[in-house]
Amino acid sequence: MTIKVLTQESVDHLRAITKAGTDILARDYDSLVATYSVKEVDLDVTFDDSISLRLPDGSRQEENYDAENCMLIAQMLPDLSEINATDERLWVTLSLKQYRNYALERWPLKDDTNIVNHRIPHWFASNTRGLMGRHSLSRLWWSHQLCSRISSENVDETLKSLLFNSDYRSSMLERNTTSAVTEVVQTIILISEEKKKQGVLYNREKFRDFMKSLDMLAGRSTLSVLDEAQLKAVLEDLYVKAYS
Repeated sequence: MTIKVLTQESVDHLRAITKAGTDILARDYDSLVATYSVKEVDLDVTFDDSISLRLPDGSRQEENYDAENCMLIAQMLPDLSEINATDERLWVTLSLKQYRNYALERWPLKDDTNIVNHRIPHWFASNTRGLMGRHSLSRLWWSHQLCSRISSENVDETLKSLLFNSDYRSSMLERNTTSAVTEVVQTIILISEEKKKQGVLYNREKFRDFMKSLDMLAGRSTLSVLDEAQLKAVLEDLYVKAYS
């Protein structure tokens, strides 16, 4: 089946309301439509509404089932193209309607959390970086898409490597220098796995230092022109220095 999504005007209206401090998630979707007179249009995207996402069992990464839900969202939207995946209308609608409960469970609003700072990135994301890294649902699809490019035969295992730690994932996918280059992400995962087998375990601060040095390098050179061996040698040198 195809899917009905909010119009862009409606999305912009709900975003503006949220930025003004109103928590639109306090209402269910039908009430939201009635209260704010938002409208829908047909989007020519195949959508299987029989598929449910797995709700988190807790706040820890291993309890969020992100890798499993990445596989499910790919089944839910089997022919979604990357062009259509940049259409925020789709993701805003899904996060407010069909998968509202999942989004609320995965990204709960805590008592001391600013509504605007919390709701905007996880329910609205008008640019590709936000869609890939922060939105409650689109980040799952984009993670699956990235891992399918890296290894189409072992997507689930690649997802587990990418999503074992939320900061590890965000350090890569929320940076323009890496998220746009599949080979860079693939090489980082490969190096991380190799070093882990050698006893060099993931460290948040050291990995961030590695990513900062990678950002500096990417600003001075074009990593995409390096072949596989050259890229691995360059990144491994930076990784070792960051962890030494």
